[in-house]
Amino acid sequence: MSIENPLLTVPESAMSASSPEVRGTLRDLVQRGELGLFVTAPHRVCLAERRRLPLVGCLVQTLRDDARNRPFQESAIVVACSLRSGAAYAGRAFASAAYMLDVGEPIGDPGEGVSGDAFELDVADRLGLPRGPTTYAAWVLVRDRISNVVHVEIDDPPPAYDDPEVAKFVSDWQAAHVPPAPHVSPPRVRGQKVPAYGTVAGAPKVPSRKGIALALPERVAMGPSATCELLLSFRLPALPRHIVRHAAGEAGQEGATAVVPVTVVVTGDDFAGPFAAELRVPSFTPVDPADPAPVVEGQAVIDLLALPGMWRSRRTMFVWAFSGEQASEPCAVAFA
Repeated sequence: MSIENPLLTVPESAMSASSPEVRGTLRDLVQRGELGLFVTAPHRVCLAERRRLPLVGCLVQTLRDDARNRPFQESAIVVACSLRSGAAYAGRAFASAAYMLDVGEPIGDPGEGVSGDAFELDVADRLGLPRGPTTYAAWVLVRDRISNVVHVEIDDPPPAYDDPEVAKFVSDWQAAHVPPAPHVSPPRVRGQKVPAYGTVAGAPKVPSRKGIALALPERVAMGPSATCELLLSFRLPALPRHIVRHAAGEAGQEGATAVVPVTVVVTGDDFAGPFAAELRVPSFTPVDPADPAPVVEGQAVIDLLALPGMWRSRRTMFVWAFSGEQASEPCAVAFA
C-alpha cells in the first residue's frame, strides 16, 4: 500500500475494534480521506495457550462505494499462508455482522464523503488453523481490494525441560527427512493444450522481483463447454519440501526442478464465497542444492472452470493468487 498503515503503531493491548486507539486511528483516516483497508495483528501468538489469532482493521471507503457494494461483513475474505509449510487457507472473515463495529456517522457530504468502519476477527477460528509452530502471512480482501500483509509467528508452549541434545536431534532428523516434492496439479492431459507449464504463450511477464502475475479474459460466455484460461507467471522462493531431489524427478513432476504451491482465491462481486484451490506449479529453474532458499520462476495456464468445485454462475468474479508472503494483483472476469 502506498499509504503508511497507522494501525501498525497500535500496541497489542489495544488491538480491539472498540479500543480508543483504534477508534482514534479510524477517525484520523476518515478525516484525511485516506481510502484503504488497513490491518494489524500481534507479532507472536501461542495458539495452544491463547487459542486466538486476533486481527484488527479499519476500512475507509467513499460513501458511493459503501452504498453500491454489499456490506463489508458479508463480503470480506481472510487469507493466511504458512511460511513453513507453504499451506494456504482462505475463508469468510466474519460469521455474522456481530463482528463489525460501526464508528459513528460518515463524515462529509453524503454524495462525495468518506465512511469508515473498524473490525476485528479471530483468524485461527475463521480458518481452522493448526496449532503447530510456523509464521503466517495474512491479508483481508474484499472484491478487488486487499489490505496490507501482516506476519504472525505461532509458537509452541515452552517445554517443561529444554534439552539441547534433543532439540539438535530433532532438527537434524527433520533436515535429513525432507518430504518429496509434490506432484504437479492440475496434471497435464495428453492431447490437450491446457493445463500447460514452462514457457506459456500469452502469459504475463515473469515478475522482476518475488511475486505472482495473473491474466484472464475480461468476459466469458457461459455454457456447458465454456472454458476460462487463467495465465500466471511467478518468481517465488522454494521451500526444501518443494525441491525435486532426484535428477529425473518422479512421475507427475514433469521433469521440474521444483514444484511450488500457488493458491487461487475467487470471490464474487455480489457473493463472497470464497472458492479456493491450491495449484502445484512446476519450475524448471536450475536449483543449487546448497542454496537454502532458492528463488524459482515459471509460467502456467489452467482452465479456471475445470478446477473441482469452481462456480459456473453468471456474475463478475475477482481472482487472486497467493503463495507464502506474495499476493497477486486481482483479475476481474465477467461470466455472462
